[in-house]
Amino acid sequence: MVVLTFWLLLVAPTWAVAAQRPDCRTNREHTLCKRPNPACIHKKRGLEPGAAAFVLKMHNDFRSKVALGQLRGFRPAADMQELVWDDELAEVAQVRIRRTLRHVDRSSSPVSDVSS
Repeated sequence: MVVLTFWLLLVAPTWAVAAQRPDCRTNREHTLCKRPNPACIHKKRGLEPGAAAFVLKMHNDFRSKVALGQLRGFRPAADMQELVWDDELAEVAQVRIRRTLRHVDRSSSPVSDVSS
C-alpha cells in the first residue's frame, strides 16, 4: 500500500507531465518522456539560484585561458566559442540523475581488490 501511495503521489504526476511534452508524441524514447525510476528519490531539483551562471562563468573563464595560451603546457586553442546555458539540456541531465539509482554496496570489494 505504501508503494502504491508513493507511486500515485510522486511518480505518476512527474510521468504525466513528461508525457504531455510535444516531443513525446513523436519520440517516446526521449529521456524526458520515460517513466522516472521509483526507487530513486531526490527531494531537490535543479540548481540553486545563481549556480548555473557561476558554473558557466567558471567554464568560460577556463576556456578563455586555454584559448589565449595562458594554460601552462598547452598551446593556444582556436575557435573556442563561449558556452551558453541550455535549459532543455539541463532538464535532460536532471531527469537522467533522477532515473539513476545510487546504491553503494559496502559488502563488496573494490574491483582492484578482486582476485580471479
